[in-house]
Amino acid sequence: KDGFRQFPCTYASGKPVLQCVICGFKTDTSRRIAMHARHHEDLMKDLGNYPEPCQCGERIRICAEVKESYQRLCHILEKHADDENRLRKAVSSYEADHEPEKMILDTVRSVELTHSTCLTYACSGCDFTSPNSNALIHHSKIHATGSNDDSVVKKELPRKT
Repeated sequence: KDGFRQFPCTYASGKPVLQCVICGFKTDTSRRIAMHARHHEDLMKDLGNYPEPCQCGERIRICAEVKESYQRLCHILEKHADDENRLRKAVSSYEADHEPEKMILDTVRSVELTHSTCLTYACSGCDFTSPNSNALIHHSKIHATGSNDDSVVKKELPRKT
């Protein structure tokens, strides 16, 4: 139970919502949250905090060192979107450190969508958007396999709450 917390709110099915304390992933089954938690083993062992807090004082959670600039970018998109210099530095750092991921994340479109709504990730290959970064990664597999099958796309869309 260290990797998730239970919220009083429920899905339409009436089941309680279980949320990952690390990234905010939500599900209604303990099996799915346990499978999800395996992705964060490094974070759970290290208590999940980046050694230096952001200038705003909030600690930035990371899963492993390779995700540091990505998590920093997400934090800045979410908390400091008004600071353009800070935003540019975070995007540049992310682009330099993560060339493969950069190909699937449309940073400019993501920033525009984030300003108008909540934190949003946009695919660089099509018009797919999601508030869940893992959904974007799974969605990118459609482009990697070259499949345009609608049934595959439907499986990749995040679950609506």
